[in-house]
Amino acid sequence: MGERTSYFLKRFIYPLIAYILLVYGWIDFVAKPFVSLPSASNITWRDAFLDLFSAFPRAYGWLGAGYVWLLCTFLVLFVSIIFILRPIRAVLKYLDHSESPLSVLRTDIVLDFNENWSNCELKRVQLLHANKPGLNAYEYNLVSHKGTIEIKSLRSILNDINVTKKIHDTRRGSVLECIEEYNRTLPFSFWATYLPDYMVYLLFNVGLFNKTVLKRSIVTIDRDEYNGPNPSFEIHARNYVSHIEIKLQFPDGFEPSEGVLAKSIQESTISDKDVIRGYEDGKQIYEVRCSRLKPGQIVRLTWVPN
Repeated sequence: MGERTSYFLKRFIYPLIAYILLVYGWIDFVAKPFVSLPSASNITWRDAFLDLFSAFPRAYGWLGAGYVWLLCTFLVLFVSIIFILRPIRAVLKYLDHSESPLSVLRTDIVLDFNENWSNCELKRVQLLHANKPGLNAYEYNLVSHKGTIEIKSLRSILNDINVTKKIHDTRRGSVLECIEEYNRTLPFSFWATYLPDYMVYLLFNVGLFNKTVLKRSIVTIDRDEYNGPNPSFEIHARNYVSHIEIKLQFPDGFEPSEGVLAKSIQESTISDKDVIRGYEDGKQIYEVRCSRLKPGQIVRLTWVPN
């Protein structure tokens, strides 16, 4: 079962089934004393409530049945309010996501280390699209805490055309501020903005939204960033990111002695992420996959030097 399917079942389908069973049980519990009530007209709500309350002990033969009905009714009302508010909250959250300036459909990151980890080539490929007209640049920060970092290449492709006009970079301490200026404003599509990201991604892969989705590729070189004590790599999500994959590639025989650990950090809460181990073209591979990253969320990978 995929991560997205499992999330959907746990978040929506299972609670809905539980709610339906709860309401069905409540209706079945009320039906027996309700049908035993005599028909009446011009009766007040108070008298109707008292008649129904007193009918439960007669129908089930025990005095506490009326109080159980009150408790179950309160529970059904409480859960019903939650089921009404949750879709409203989900719609508002979805609109907030959809109407952010940019939507990142997917990010793929590959870190390729040399034998002593003194050099690392980082390749990042992103699929993104604008959610409002008039955007003509993308700001991006590169951080190197221990060593140095430089841009080897950077370009953005829209409908098989390179739209990168100019790159403005400014170094401020350990941060390399980079602004990529485009030779045109990024196209805006109503459907790409309001359709779910996974659907836009699927349609892009079959040839639709080629004129809307931007493919952004950047290659950087880190020197002396990962060959010291306590090496780590982390991603800070600045936008909503539908899916991200991070792959670490070490030369065979020079991989971390104790493997790689991955954690997701969001609003001071920390959860472990699975690390997939593999081997490809003489490289030891460690891969982490995450979905539905929110702004401010951090994915951190750590490993122990040999």
